[in-house]
Amino acid sequence: MKLFACLFASLFALKLLAQDPILVTHSCSYDGEEAGREFYQFDPSDEADRIVAEICNAVSLSKNFNIKASNVKNALATTEGGQRYILYSTSFLEKFKSEARTRWAAYSVLAHEIGHHLNGHNFSETDPSKRKRMELEADKFSGGVLRLLSANLTEAQAGIETFGLEGESKTHPPASARREAIASGWKKQDERLREQGVATTPTTNFGLPPSPEKKMEPIKADPADRTVSKLLEEQRKNTGAPVVVTPQYLVGTWAAQVVEFDIPQTVMIELTEDYSIQGINGGISYVVIVNDDITNSGIGYWNLENGVFTQYNILLAPEGIGSVRYLNAESFELTIVNNGVPAYTGLKRVFNRVRM
Repeated sequence: MKLFACLFASLFALKLLAQDPILVTHSCSYDGEEAGREFYQFDPSDEADRIVAEICNAVSLSKNFNIKASNVKNALATTEGGQRYILYSTSFLEKFKSEARTRWAAYSVLAHEIGHHLNGHNFSETDPSKRKRMELEADKFSGGVLRLLSANLTEAQAGIETFGLEGESKTHPPASARREAIASGWKKQDERLREQGVATTPTTNFGLPPSPEKKMEPIKADPADRTVSKLLEEQRKNTGAPVVVTPQYLVGTWAAQVVEFDIPQTVMIELTEDYSIQGINGGISYVVIVNDDITNSGIGYWNLENGVFTQYNILLAPEGIGSVRYLNAESFELTIVNNGVPAYTGLKRVFNRVRM
């Protein structure tokens, strides 16, 4: 997987030409449901694009939806024609720019709608209990995201307070439950960040010489030798010492099933060999799958040296650093050291080899 947060390019010109109308048959609006209506779509403003980018960037997931300005009440999430959309009102967005508290309300509302899409919610669901559970999942997601964006708990709950929501409907739980869901997401993320604020155990031995019985040399293997994993396993069994992972071991296709920031996802990478570029072991391609949808993908280069995995983009600029630990002949553990997003520091992913 790409080790750094997804980045979105901003639009540099505001285009306000009306698009084809969209008939919304099922949706989730922050304070209710707007359905069975036709809305007009407009290109989003730079500001809306920026807010959406900040929210997605915070959890390192790409947009799996289209965002459009529209004549809706505030903001809604919907799926029409096989495409996911977030429609927002420009007037709504402008209204929340006057002070810091209401600025966070705008973030909270948009994060809530984005949470619906990133959780793969089905807006045609008719079971009231399931619909309410979907709303609480989106609220919890928004609370966690706003903590990543440095909002305090009161600011994270600004959307609920600004709209004055208290009652319960067929699709939305009472405000007390929604406040608690936001607080739960915010607190969980706060605890994770505080844990990461403690210095992690260094991978070096601070210059002390290694114990003689543990000192090992990397296995020398021909890049064409596809039995490297077996050699590593044999070395581990014979010595009982930690195995030094070589670049050849990582060549192949790998998959990790993870749950990060409450979102289950599959991370798949394919590592190939290419020693034609100095300091590079080969090429990398990756996809991130959430609810059977590809939410992030890309290509670049990779290098492994002294147990440190570095990923580069196609221009050979570093994008992320992680440490690699051998588990067995068919799996390894990758710990993110730095990918540009503090919330990801220290997260571990166990990759298992995929036999094609």
